[in-house]
Amino acid sequence: MTDVDATREVGAVLLVTASGARHLIEVRDPDLAATVTRLPPDGDAEPGYWWAELRRPEERIALFDVGHITTDGEIAPGLVLGAPAVLYLEPLNPRASQTIRLTTPVQSITRLENRPT
Repeated sequence: MTDVDATREVGAVLLVTASGARHLIEVRDPDLAATVTRLPPDGDAEPGYWWAELRRPEERIALFDVGHITTDGEIAPGLVLGAPAVLYLEPLNPRASQTIRLTTPVQSITRLENRPT
């Protein structure tokens, strides 16, 4: 899979980035926000990238939208293989209106079958 909007279709997608971070994106109900859970690396990072500690690791967080950084440096909708992902999350700080996470380049996008809902 090379291009996907993982926040609309019921199911689960595993996003793996160059740092080795794994992001499990789940849609359980198309009328509710998707969720994302950042999982620890399952292998080595690509050269030049490292694993960063973030708030609420391994917790399911509301995911309102996804995008990617284009070669022009703009933000475009959806996830694209090879491009950094932009994740629009629920506020992780009580004083914030939202949290935006930018990933290292996406190495794989895998739709997971038979995930419990």
